[in-house]
Amino acid sequence: MEEGRTVGRLYSLDDAARQLGISVWTLRSHQKRGSLRVTRVGRRVLVSVMEIQRIEMGGLPTLGHSRKPDSDGTIGLPREKTEAAGPS
Repeated sequence: MEEGRTVGRLYSLDDAARQLGISVWTLRSHQKRGSLRVTRVGRRVLVSVMEIQRIEMGGLPTLGHSRKPDSDGTIGLPREKTEAAGPS
């Protein structure tokens, strides 16, 4: 450990989510995207009190859509079905 660096208390994802008022799955999504700094101890994933304070002060970025972009590069609503032109 670096001298002068204080780690502080570490919280489980469940406890961190409860303290922040969000779901564990939201925290896991932010962890995957890299917007949540975590500490791993074996298989456990822990969040420092400093990271919780950072989130309380500044929030987390919006997760947005998890869909893959459409062929035109956009992520939008499902396209409306076009009706086949029939006899009028």
